[in-house]
Amino acid sequence: MDPAESSETTDDGPDLGSLLYGFARGSGILFIALAVELMFRFLGKVLIARVLGQVAFGVVVIGITTVTVASMIATVGLNKGVGRFYPRSDDEAYRRGVVISALQIAVPVSILAGGLVFLLAGPMATLVFDDPALTPVFRITALAIPFAVVVKMAVGAVQGRELTRPKILVQNVAMPFFRLAFFAGALLLGARAVGVAWAYTLAVVLPACLGVYYIHRYTDAFSPGEWRPMHRKMLSYSSPMMLRNTMTMILVQADTFLLGALATVAATGVYNTVYPLAMLITIGHKATDFLYLPLVSGLHADDARQEIGTIYRLVSKWLFIVSVPLLVVFGVFPELAIRWTYGPEYVSGALALTILVAGFFVDTVAGVNGRTLEAIGSTRVVMYATTIAATVNLALNWLLIPRYTVVGAAIATTVAYLLLNGIYTARLYQETGIVPVDRTIARFGVASLSLVALFAAVKFALLDPGLSGSLVLLAGFGLCYLVVVVVLGLDRPDVELLMRAERELGVDLAPVKRVVAPFVDW
Repeated sequence: MDPAESSETTDDGPDLGSLLYGFARGSGILFIALAVELMFRFLGKVLIARVLGQVAFGVVVIGITTVTVASMIATVGLNKGVGRFYPRSDDEAYRRGVVISALQIAVPVSILAGGLVFLLAGPMATLVFDDPALTPVFRITALAIPFAVVVKMAVGAVQGRELTRPKILVQNVAMPFFRLAFFAGALLLGARAVGVAWAYTLAVVLPACLGVYYIHRYTDAFSPGEWRPMHRKMLSYSSPMMLRNTMTMILVQADTFLLGALATVAATGVYNTVYPLAMLITIGHKATDFLYLPLVSGLHADDARQEIGTIYRLVSKWLFIVSVPLLVVFGVFPELAIRWTYGPEYVSGALALTILVAGFFVDTVAGVNGRTLEAIGSTRVVMYATTIAATVNLALNWLLIPRYTVVGAAIATTVAYLLLNGIYTARLYQETGIVPVDRTIARFGVASLSLVALFAAVKFALLDPGLSGSLVLLAGFGLCYLVVVVVLGLDRPDVELLMRAERELGVDLAPVKRVVAPFVDW
């Protein structure tokens, strides 16, 4: 049985302990899968960045970013719609209708999007980026857009079924593995930007084929049988999500395009070495995101508002615990992180990395607020908030990039994410009364961030502690932070999950319980 399928209900309502255990177990599996995915993606970017250099790497990044933006918009938000609507009924005709209706809209739109990018490749390359070398890259990567949309729809379908294994195989293993393998093969054959673009496109096609298989296996969307048309209902939910996806892409990718247009393609290359490093801090958020939406959507359908608030605060705290060490590694030691991954050629992006990490840290810890709004059906609020944040991001990029290049882009992105999460949190409180913190979380958060500030001050006082000194500081922080987590970060729900894990997994966690026992009321 899939971990996420272990949730239970009682006569009095949902069994919160069972739901949390299933969620935590499924998210733990996804965390490992995401770590594998990020490793493959990271190695792929490091490989092409080191071999191609700043300019050619920037050309490839702009082409790949175009596919990302176009495929996200072309899904029309229907991948999220499938994830929300599918678990809300057990009727097979209803469920098949959800998947079939979504595919009948998204696939033609994705083909149209790919065709437009292919036809407009020349004007985009010369008029926007003033670099004709981008033309063949745009045309090649345009072919990947329909396949990328199929992957997203497949992930949405298995998300609705609350299945993690198919999602892991398609999105977390197959896509990044094929990308790394094809990148390595292309570079070994002496390929430059165009060859790497072909490698990227082929790396999307194969996982799309696997995604089609999973749609057929778990939804019977391609089998004869009765299904209920859901086009209008799906679009009423997903059309705000389409605009939201568009605004999200502006929020996430505007800096990449504007750096190429307002600065240089080389600056784009530098920025897209630090951006993936900063994004590593979101691994916990991404691991919980897949299961969080259908879980909270099901609770909302049962009018279990108190349980939603409990899960919201617990997940936020877990994300905080996981993210703080990465905040220190990439925010306090950015030069070390860049030098030992992409190489000294890209160390000029160190300050941008610190700024981005701060923004992504806030987005990770508070990030479930947006998913909670989606789960309770407030997609228009999400759309409006994302539109505001994207507009601010565009304006700040336009103002700051010509003067500060990669640092300006990082400032624009961070400010936009802070604004976005502020709006989400305020609106969620207005609609549900849910607050993201309680006394325990606030006390733990203040202590943890104070510890981060202390070690940052020591590092900057030493100016350049070198590799050995940096490793000593990181080890010292790790030990101190572990103490803070045990003393201030754990409370009864965490301990209940620990005890349930001991029973379910059949392992002896007595040593762990002895450590935490003096600090938690059992």
